[in-house]
Amino acid sequence: MPRVAIGPATSDKNMIENEVARLRGLALGDLRARWRTVFRRAAPPNLSRHLLFRTLAYQLQADRYGDLDAESRKALDRLDTKTAAGVDRLVTDLKRSGSLNERKRAPAHSDSIESLIEPAQ
Repeated sequence: MPRVAIGPATSDKNMIENEVARLRGLALGDLRARWRTVFRRAAPPNLSRHLLFRTLAYQLQADRYGDLDAESRKALDRLDTKTAAGVDRLVTDLKRSGSLNERKRAPAHSDSIESLIEPAQ
């Protein structure tokens, strides 16, 4: 029986990059279908192709590297982005809760999805 050569396993980074590249090439209808698969509901009808792509790319990263914890999400929901005081209040809340401690911070990845996504035209 002939031997089959098997190459090295694809790294997580390469898998994510490949999936993002595949998403980038999808038409609007295909992105909407992918949204339905990922989120188990229809995509908002007024969401542009670019926002569908970015949200799906973010979700890929969150699934692989982890998403924000519930406490951080609540803090962001309370954020008053119109004022510096609102930002200061958020930072104070996060420091108090320990969310900004090194041990709880997600690992930094130089291969973040943001570096893979092209800016809006």
